[in-house]
Amino acid sequence: SVQISPPNDDFTNAIVLVGERVHVAGSTAGATIETGEPRQPGEYETGGTVWYSWTAPATGLYSIVVNAELNWVFMLEIYTGSDLTNLALFGNTDTYGTATYSAPAGTTYRLAVDNAIGNNFTLDIAPVPANDNFVDAFVLTGTNLITTGINTMATVEPGEPNHTSRAPGGHSVWYTWTAPTRGFVKVASASTNFTPVVDVYTGTNVASLTPVGTNSTAGVSLTATSGTSYQIAVDGSGGSFTLNLSLIPPPSNDAFESRFLLGGLSPTVQGTTFLASFQPGEPGFYPWVVDRSVWYSWIAPADGTVRVHCPSRPIAVYSGSSVSNLTVAAPVNSANFDDLVLPATAGTEYEIAVAGAWWLPDDFTLS
Repeated sequence: SVQISPPNDDFTNAIVLVGERVHVAGSTAGATIETGEPRQPGEYETGGTVWYSWTAPATGLYSIVVNAELNWVFMLEIYTGSDLTNLALFGNTDTYGTATYSAPAGTTYRLAVDNAIGNNFTLDIAPVPANDNFVDAFVLTGTNLITTGINTMATVEPGEPNHTSRAPGGHSVWYTWTAPTRGFVKVASASTNFTPVVDVYTGTNVASLTPVGTNSTAGVSLTATSGTSYQIAVDGSGGSFTLNLSLIPPPSNDAFESRFLLGGLSPTVQGTTFLASFQPGEPGFYPWVVDRSVWYSWIAPADGTVRVHCPSRPIAVYSGSSVSNLTVAAPVNSANFDDLVLPATAGTEYEIAVAGAWWLPDDFTLS
């Protein structure tokens, strides 16, 4: 049977590609090698080439990718010049069929796709994302944010960590975020056309980053330190995505100076010790082994006996205006979590410390 040559088999019949983002399907089946056609080391002696022409619409860094059916290897040579006899080699793809070059606006490039055995392929051209490289990471600000991004045509830098142990990748883009306060952080990404992979690091050099947090299919979770900068990589096979970052701060009444004021004869409040801490000079809850506390303040409206009830954890009651100089009004119960009972004097302010620890539930009710 007679093999019909592709319409762009010859240089003069090159298919003109237009736009910043191009996707085209092609084939080298039936293609030939023209007389005078430039040949580069590594090109196939059999088979043939097909030609495309593309003019960069804007100055920028572009990736050109050839993907083959059935994993056949294709060569792509990129030339400048207007005639087959005066072409100058500009570049070519690597062994993965990818080339990344800076292209000035208005420059026309001649693209030759070569394959030993005629087969089908796709050719993609697109600008490399501006945050492709670690040093060009986009800056994120805030504590609850959503941003959109794209990692199509993004690349992997020398020394960059492997983010994609959980999915295909090789197309990472970068973000940087500095924690405005200590807190529990979740970072996640979603897409409708690929599975993004998110990793979070600390460090200032792409080749010496330290991974932080706990990874899962839902993203990364970590306890952030105020003032620390975190580097966020989004990787995957490529496409558009959303990136979500949320921070849960410590309880507002973590510090003695920020204690919540309770009012009335019989106040009841819901609280948490999640992400709370101990202050320097803060009294402990001996003999209980705890590592955090939150604080409340209550001014007795009348004289009488007061019962402080918090059945799930150690508590203590004090008087005084400084965390390092408090007077015990009702000490920690060393045997159990029974109520604390104390005589109250009208107009006196009492400071209530509620303990937290890894072995205690975070949430509680105080009355």
